[in-house]
Amino acid sequence: MPGRTRARLAFKGFRTGGYADPIAQGGDMLKLTAMVYIIAGSMLAGSCVIAALTMGRMDAVSIAIAAVIGALAALPVSWFVAARLNKAIRPA
Repeated sequence: MPGRTRARLAFKGFRTGGYADPIAQGGDMLKLTAMVYIIAGSMLAGSCVIAALTMGRMDAVSIAIAAVIGALAALPVSWFVAARLNKAIRPA
């Protein structure tokens, strides 16, 4: 295809609602998930740490465990939110 680059094909697929390159869609979803995780991860980790402190767990191990639990809980939450955002941005 003379004069057509991979980026132009991906953009053409974006305008029609589908992707010419399936890797481009996965990359966009991963980037969106990472951006949502930055917010959701810190929010859930902080909430779990506050919950641990409220329960009287003042030792460093309990605070660290609560932060890790919150960060791990944010992984599926961020994927779900990113999927909903992706669907709203690019309806099929």
